[in-house]
Amino acid sequence: IVDADPDPNVNEHKQFDQYQRWGDDIGPNHIYRDDVQMFFPVNYYHLHVAPLFNLKCYIKGCNYGQNDGNGTTLKGLNHHLAAAHSLSLCMLCVDNKRDFISRLPRFTPNQLKDHNKYGEMNKKLASKASKPIGAKGHPLCQFCAPKRFYDLTALHEHLNKEHYKCHLCEQQDVHNQFFRDYNQLNRHFDKEHYLCHHPDCLAARFVAFANELDLIV
Repeated sequence: IVDADPDPNVNEHKQFDQYQRWGDDIGPNHIYRDDVQMFFPVNYYHLHVAPLFNLKCYIKGCNYGQNDGNGTTLKGLNHHLAAAHSLSLCMLCVDNKRDFISRLPRFTPNQLKDHNKYGEMNKKLASKASKPIGAKGHPLCQFCAPKRFYDLTALHEHLNKEHYKCHLCEQQDVHNQFFRDYNQLNRHFDKEHYLCHHPDCLAARFVAFANELDLIV
């Protein structure tokens, strides 16, 4: 129940000038980071925030980026990981995962292969599972292999943009029937549906029907 008669003399909200920290410069005890547009207390920033943004190696015993963690580039880090440790980052995770590069794992070639295929699943468990468990890795486009995508949403965006879907199958509740190019789709029309072979229709493309009656009409 909302009080219809609040006390006019009571105001629980602060006035703007009552806030001690405001404006574009809130003093030497804070650091402003432009990429996130936030102020941080100096000590907290150096202890907790700055390490998240650096591009150090983070392999035990390696000092790469230790003295210039904020000046290291992603390209330089990738080159160092490969040359010095035979490791790499997953660039799909770098580009798409909502996490800091400093927190992303460094993979051996076999680990990266398993990561792409199984994601966060245990490899042995994945081989026995009848249903997907957790993250399933980065899905592969069967037409563009070995190209992978971050998740199924990104893969479907690619399939719908770069490849062809059968609209007749969709109408018959047979979903996600994709084909590499129009030639493959055209052969599918001819084999599974009713393709019109008139030269004008072949030139126009996509002139196919779900049943023979519609084709004749």
